Amino acid sequence: YKDRQIESTQAISEHISSDLKLLKSILQGIADSSLLQQGLLYGDRIDKMMREKFSEVNNVTKVDTIFIADKDDIVSYEIVSEGTRRFINIDLSFREYIQETKNTLRSTFSDGFKGIDTIERIALAVPIVNSSSGEFMGIVGVKIPTESFFSLYGNTQDINSQFLVVIDNKGTLLAVGADKSLVGKNFFGEFVQNFTNHNPILMNLTQNLLQGIPGYAIYDYGRGERLTTNAPIYIQEGKPLYFIQLVTPTTTIYSEI
Repeated sequence: YKDRQIESTQAISEHISSDLKLLKSILQGIADSSLLQQGLLYGDRIDKMMREKFSEVNNVTKVDTIFIADKDDIVSYEIVSEGTRRFINIDLSFREYIQETKNTLRSTFSDGFKGIDTIERIALAVPIVNSSSGEFMGIVGVKIPTESFFSLYGNTQDINSQFLVVIDNKGTLLAVGADKSLVGKNFFGEFVQNFTNHNPILMNLTQNLLQGIPGYAIYDYGRGERLTTNAPIYIQEGKPLYFIQLVTPTTTIYSEI
């Protein structure tokens, strides 16, 4: 069973990686489009193209916002899914992922962050660079609500069966099957550590995971014994960006035997 779960964890990691790479290529296509290359960052023609792209993106995965920001990091255009607040003309320069994209002129996946609506999200930003002059003209990006996104790849609701935990580079929990109050909290912080009773086995497993080391462990921090398997998610070259843990209460394994 352990070997099967290790394979499942790796398969989920590769599925998420593949979908995020596809998302990145769609945004790159927008950044390279003739309209944006001409410096057109809003208006009817942009609206028509972006609405088509918003549908295309949501056929790949769950995104609640697609936006364009100008070279000064001001949002010039935005489409949001129903029930999501719009923020036209706001300044995004305070977001780390915006600054990184601008400084490196490379696509950037963000760490987890909470919006004004308190929903935990990750974002992807792609620079709009003029293909002739190399001039930075702005950013096209998407914001992804982490819980609904990662629930496409595994159970993030029911703790009595196998569930998914997703963590970013800094240790922030992006989706947690165990308890919704943990989403957005840092795994190594006091709140989560009190929840897990400072379990040393889980701590060690997670520290290794954030260094890109897959593995597994069996432990019990007071809510029943669990088998947990780890896998990093690689999207771009270099370090992994996100990390998953697949957690199975061992009672469900023993009941099958």
